[in-house]
Amino acid sequence: MAVVGRAVGGQRRQCGCGRRERAVERCRPGVGDALDQHRLRRHCAGCLPPGIGRPSTLLGCLLARLPASPRSRHRHRSGCSATLHRSSGPGGPPQRHRAGRAGRSGGPRRRPLRFHRHLWSACPTLGRTRPCLRQRHRRPRVRTTHRRASGTPHQEGPFVNQDQTPVGVAIVGVGGIALSHIAALRAMTTAELVAVCDLDAARAAEMAHIQRCTGYGTVEELLADDAVEAVILCTPNMTHEQLGRQILVAGKHLLMEKPLALTSEGARAVAQEADDRGLTLAVGHSHRFSDQGQAIASLIDAGEIGEVRFVRIVMNGGWIWPGWQAWMLDPELSGGHSLHNGVHLIDLASWWVGEPVTSVHSVGQHATSEALPIADYLVMELGFASGAAAVCEISRGERPRTASYLELTVVGSTGIISREWDAEGVLAWTDLGLTAWGVDGAAGRTFVRELEAFAAAVRGRAEVVPPLPATIHAVDVAVASEESLRHGTTIRIGASA
Repeated sequence: MAVVGRAVGGQRRQCGCGRRERAVERCRPGVGDALDQHRLRRHCAGCLPPGIGRPSTLLGCLLARLPASPRSRHRHRSGCSATLHRSSGPGGPPQRHRAGRAGRSGGPRRRPLRFHRHLWSACPTLGRTRPCLRQRHRRPRVRTTHRRASGTPHQEGPFVNQDQTPVGVAIVGVGGIALSHIAALRAMTTAELVAVCDLDAARAAEMAHIQRCTGYGTVEELLADDAVEAVILCTPNMTHEQLGRQILVAGKHLLMEKPLALTSEGARAVAQEADDRGLTLAVGHSHRFSDQGQAIASLIDAGEIGEVRFVRIVMNGGWIWPGWQAWMLDPELSGGHSLHNGVHLIDLASWWVGEPVTSVHSVGQHATSEALPIADYLVMELGFASGAAAVCEISRGERPRTASYLELTVVGSTGIISREWDAEGVLAWTDLGLTAWGVDGAAGRTFVRELEAFAAAVRGRAEVVPPLPATIHAVDVAVASEESLRHGTTIRIGASA
């Protein structure tokens, strides 16, 4: 059987319509010989490369060369009766060819497969939304109903909602962090950006034009949009409690950038609002979804280092000025360094140790400038009921401004997990040997994972990550850390909510 799939790869042909030219370029080799027919069939015959026939007949040939799908009842043999076109040479006319039955020279000819656009297949190779084939002469007809494969267990547990429609998401506040969320939404299929909102109406309109969505100048206008199912709140810290409750009252699910609120009382009030209305409330502790964060948690869960006894986290960044804005430098508006950035470290330490923090003692420095109202260097010592401890160091005053240092150490009863500043992976040194956990370094995947988890929670397919009590507890510890900074004492923390 002729290999026709590779004739398209890497070519860029001019077509009468601009969009078709782009689609041809995206049909590249490397995924077997199966062309992306979902895009290819949008082309007219004149824009296809030499040797490629009509999409309907071409699809039959390619599908016949694919292995049988274990999740469906249709089968495709290597020798099929598909009608295909094979080029006789560069620029030459296509030759018509019929493939006989496999293993039999000159086998009986069969009627060609018909392309039925109203049938849809769950074939994992071509995707769930690609057309399928059937042979009209065969009896019984091939069905498109896909049964559970033999030996595959039925889905169990409380998450049985199979709603696969994308979640309509709006973003309030189109500042710096919003760009990371927008990029993640564009890389997802479980959620889509439908609207943006910003107090600067011109900025909102510009972003809406770029992202091809609706732009609003007020939150009230955005919340009245029925296409908006969930909101990502990317506004300054001091607005989180008031705007968060307003969004929940409007019946929208909410993913809020950390922190949940500036006070423990405010955090509980927002959480109670979501609970009363049965809505999903998540907080963007994005480091839980990073490569390093998930690798270390997996090693701990697998028992690689036994019981966790000590955690050290160092996250130091570049010069605090001019990268930080006025509200970030005001502890009344940002909550201070402990609340603005320290909640990430608090959440990671508590997650890895596996229990809430019971005490905190913090020390800060104003190394960048004595005039700074907040500590640009911060060290938090966290205590746990089990006797475990954690030391969290965070800074935004490193030189040069572009500097970024990350160092992670988790000490257990039978081993140590470490991630050095210049490392590209995580190492677990244990009594049984060394376990290396590589990371791909794709920072963008952090926000994609975070938003995928949020979309799954909105659709009822998973729990909220991190759990809401953990995000409230992180606020409790951060508020206590700021109190420890002011008074120079160790602050005891009660049971987490």
